[in-house]
Amino acid sequence: TSGRELVADSLLRFFRADETTKPWYLSGQLSVSGPPLGGEFRLALLPNPARGEVAFSFTPEAQREWRLEILDPSGRRVRELARGVGGPGAVSLRWDGRDATGTQVRSGIFWVRVTSGERQASRRFAFVRGG
Repeated sequence: TSGRELVADSLLRFFRADETTKPWYLSGQLSVSGPPLGGEFRLALLPNPARGEVAFSFTPEAQREWRLEILDPSGRRVRELARGVGGPGAVSLRWDGRDATGTQVRSGIFWVRVTSGERQASRRFAFVRGG
């Protein structure tokens, strides 16, 4: 067993066992009400914590530009994963843990932020580098 695997397994055990992490660890999505646009804006991610890859899904506003970004804990952009214009249905994306230059990021806590029209939602997640 490598040191990397020991750290990854230790992080996963911590997030599964520590009571203070369960509210966000077990939560599947976050809702943020938009201004007078009405409705809820949902951003889901699975799994959390993620090992090697994490999947995001959301439904952007129709005919509005949207953008999904990965941020480090200080709020700096690690990578703009995708952007587009909202159409019918949900958007599903996967992140493999690489930054904007293609370099694999270190294991740690990250944020995903999606902006669509006037609405925005963000989620915190733990990412453990794949073996």
